Amino acid sequence: KIKILLRDNNPKKNNDHNFKLKNIKFQKVKFKFDGDKKYIFENLKLNLSANDKICIIGETGSGKSTFLNLLLGLMKPSSGNILINGRKIELYKLNNIISYVPQKIILFESTIKKNILFNKTDQHINLKQFQKCIDDANLRSFINSKKNKENFLLLEDGKNISVGQKQRIGIARAICGKAEVLVLDEATSSLDIKNENIVYKNLMQRFKNKMIVCVTHRLSNLKYFDKVFKVEQGKLIKIK
Repeated sequence: KIKILLRDNNPKKNNDHNFKLKNIKFQKVKFKFDGDKKYIFENLKLNLSANDKICIIGETGSGKSTFLNLLLGLMKPSSGNILINGRKIELYKLNNIISYVPQKIILFESTIKKNILFNKTDQHINLKQFQKCIDDANLRSFINSKKNKENFLLLEDGKNISVGQKQRIGIARAICGKAEVLVLDEATSSLDIKNENIVYKNLMQRFKNKMIVCVTHRLSNLKYFDKVFKVEQGKLIKIK
């Protein structure tokens, strides 16, 4: 599904790389899967401002992933609208606006550098920006421990590194760019508490004037967010 977003070349969509986010709004959004009678979300209303730091919690199966998929444009509401700066979400090329870090990071057989830069070129990011991404994802010590540094060769799916190191490479990949929204889906679940705190502090500083939307099961992470919502019975209930 993510590949579909990356390859979406619809000329009618907003491809402005200088886009500046003002807000994202969910207007009376309903959603259910085809064939289901029960709605996962009913009459969902939510106004998010450009620099909000939002955390979503809830029981397994409550609809957290569905909410993220709606935000990412991977699913369309059964009714209602999702608006970005007052325009329908489907009018945007979302990979220019939103960076997404899933729980399971997919890596290919190549260097750390190429896995981080992914589909970006030297036109999109310079060496200084690349090194800053490494620092913010707390990868510096790991990379310095390798003989070839960022040119260390990863095996397919990162089989020669730990899951936590894979997650930090995924985070570095997501923040290498000009995205206005960073979406984290259990993106630090395999990090120890020390590394997780370092990464969160760095991300909050890096995105202090931008939006972060996070799904997590670790309640210790809630301290980093100014808005916390619990998904329950088809609603987002604000608890902070």
